[in-house]
Amino acid sequence: MSTIDPSYYYLPGEDGYLLENFSNVTAMYPTDLISSPSDMPPPPSSEPVLTFPPHFQLLIYLVYNFIFISAVIGNILVIYVVASSPRMRTVTNYLIASLALGDLLMALLCVPFSYISVLLQYWPFGLILCHLVSPAQATCVFVSAYTLVALAVDRYIAILYPLRPRLRRSQALAVILGVWIVALITAAPIAVFTRLEVDEQRAGGLPLCEESAWSDDTLRLAYSLTLMILQYFLPISVLAFTYSRIVIAVWGKKPPGEAEDNRDQRLARAKRKTIKTTLLVISTYTLAWLPLNLFQLYMETFTNAAQLPNIEYIFIVCHLLAMGHSAMNPIIYGAFNDRFRESFTSVLSGCSRYSRKNGGSSSNNKTSSRGSTSVLVYSNKNWVRSTRTAVRV
Repeated sequence: MSTIDPSYYYLPGEDGYLLENFSNVTAMYPTDLISSPSDMPPPPSSEPVLTFPPHFQLLIYLVYNFIFISAVIGNILVIYVVASSPRMRTVTNYLIASLALGDLLMALLCVPFSYISVLLQYWPFGLILCHLVSPAQATCVFVSAYTLVALAVDRYIAILYPLRPRLRRSQALAVILGVWIVALITAAPIAVFTRLEVDEQRAGGLPLCEESAWSDDTLRLAYSLTLMILQYFLPISVLAFTYSRIVIAVWGKKPPGEAEDNRDQRLARAKRKTIKTTLLVISTYTLAWLPLNLFQLYMETFTNAAQLPNIEYIFIVCHLLAMGHSAMNPIIYGAFNDRFRESFTSVLSGCSRYSRKNGGSSSNNKTSSRGSTSVLVYSNKNWVRSTRTAVRV
């Protein structure tokens, strides 16, 4: 094992680290701060960055990209059908559209950046995205949680207190605006305390995007636990209370002697189907985000948790489930809600007809200019195709 003369030390240079004589160091820095080589920080770590097996990386790329494409297409469909169809512009559907917007932003701003940085074990996307992605993910998760609470309260009032006035559309839009404002304010400290830093003892000297600007670890821990409670445990408690009451009211026994005609039966079946769909949406949120929240709670509670074997794989699985939730809601709406299913079918059919129409026009154009087309294809026969941070919630 080779040793380095203690009179020399590593100093950061433009192209890396330079080995400088300690006498030069004391000439550059005050001697009352640096009196000996032992006062200097340790040299850069030579430990390699953690790498995942190629087949595992390929699997992760495929799964996350599938989630990304499904979430973008599905949530755009939800927003479009609510905005374009007059019969879909109800208070409940406005809240669903807000939920879809949060999931869409989650897919666009969080899914690709977070999983790539986890696989690479460093942050390759620069300073701006470092300050954008973490608070964006937290904001989107808060929007999902608070919107689900708003949906639950709306259903709770409509079913248990049917004579009370329902929310008007303007009031629903005000609720949605309030949800987004509260979510942004709650996630703002993440943007403030996030830093893009290079730690020579970690990640082989590559940049890391972390919340490292907290002056006190106790404050950071308190904020992390507060986020966890506000984003997951408190909403889940509200949802459990409201929907337990709703289920009892909807599926409860009919009082003796009460008549029920065909109209009442149809209304009851429609109401139960709506409640089942909403319960499924809430259940997927609960199950998708539970592993990641438990993982974060464990990491915050035990200081040596990061040293556990295969902890990176555990995080990826938990993160995968959480990100997958952004693609689940449109599938649930299409499978269990008749109006959304009909609207999705109508939009996709229109896109298919438009594609066939344009394809036919393109084919006719190629037929009328076959000579020039063959020359173009021949002259272009050689084609050229170009082709840690764990975001806290």
